[in-house]
Amino acid sequence: MTHMCDARDVEKCPGPGGPTMARSMKDARAYHQWVYESFEKWLLRNGATLEIGAGHGEYSELLLGLDGKLTVTDIDSEAVEIVDRRFAGMDDVTVIRMDGIEPERLEMVFENIVALNIMEHIEDDLGFARGMYEVLKPDGRAIVFVPAFPLLYSEIDAQAGHHRRYTSKGVREVLENAGFSVISMRYFNFVGFFGWYLNKLTGSGVDSEATNFQVKLFNYIVPIVRKLEMFNWLCGQSIIAVAEKKGG
Repeated sequence: MTHMCDARDVEKCPGPGGPTMARSMKDARAYHQWVYESFEKWLLRNGATLEIGAGHGEYSELLLGLDGKLTVTDIDSEAVEIVDRRFAGMDDVTVIRMDGIEPERLEMVFENIVALNIMEHIEDDLGFARGMYEVLKPDGRAIVFVPAFPLLYSEIDAQAGHHRRYTSKGVREVLENAGFSVISMRYFNFVGFFGWYLNKLTGSGVDSEATNFQVKLFNYIVPIVRKLEMFNWLCGQSIIAVAEKKGG
């Protein structure tokens, strides 16, 4: 069974271990904005949104623009404390420490679920997808953002706790087997595909100086990189899938 506890009980909730991303990612605002804009149009406004694996709340801040209730979760105790302080006093934001999805603990259903770079961390990804399906309202949508191409699996993936990188077929199978209809899927970050391959060749670690430098540089050149997304039909560093729970 997955474990979840309230944000204010963080001392009773040990974190998952080492870093799962480069420390400079929290300041990569241009990149976060780009990712968010890549799926924003699919989100349903004025409803309840669940963000799974919120980190320090970079995307949570953007999700506030949907003008509905926001439930923010993460497995890491320190991240939960940071997000809890970040949104202190906001009645429409709930912060929970959660590993996976426990519908009986969430006590509500959602119009939107956002899971960015989460599913690859979960061994039973089908069980996770079924959990998302259960807590969505009919016609609700799940945004799933995962690392693409198994051939890119590197030391960074291993250190970050990734069980896998995905093919588009693999993402579709998981979501459809959970009951979803996939209404959109595409590669994201054409240039990042080659950057990640370079990381694989060099053996760079998840929070190494080289990786952090690359993150900072990439964030700086995002406006240029975005112009090359016309080629993302070929490949990309990640896959963005939009899945819907059809009403009945």
